[in-house]
Amino acid sequence: MQLLSATLWTDTGDKFEREPQIVKVRHIQTGADYTFINWHTIFGTTAERQTEIQQIASVFSSIQSGSSSDQDVILVGDHNREATSPWWVTLTALSPAVGYRVNDLTSINTSCAFASRYDHFWFQGSYVSEYSASGRDYIADMCTFRNGLSDHAPVYLSLYSTADTD
Repeated sequence: MQLLSATLWTDTGDKFEREPQIVKVRHIQTGADYTFINWHTIFGTTAERQTEIQQIASVFSSIQSGSSSDQDVILVGDHNREATSPWWVTLTALSPAVGYRVNDLTSINTSCAFASRYDHFWFQGSYVSEYSASGRDYIADMCTFRNGLSDHAPVYLSLYSTADTD
């Protein structure tokens, strides 16, 4: 992989507690480009969370339309809401349709058990044709992991291609 660029979203109007990070990479062997939007939704109040989730569609759409050559846009992060929530309607209503991968229990509570479905990948399947697999990774010792590393299990996304598909 080659890093092409990494920037923070210009958050005009301060709509996000944590500004989305935009990262563009190229798979060197195939020349395929991917744009990742890494974003951690505010936990805050229910209203604050809902508002941020509704705003992310404009970021996704802007990044998507900002390039005529790279249509592979993938939103990833701790979104503090399950992927099946109606709060995502502004994102899922984009055209082509945006869908999610990974809606497993991923956050880990203080009892060292899985608690919430907050970590997802979102993309337009008609553009990200390289999608191969995704999921929640295995954790051997939940308490050691939670208390020493993170209160979220790792999630993964595998992309496969033999050539640039854009």
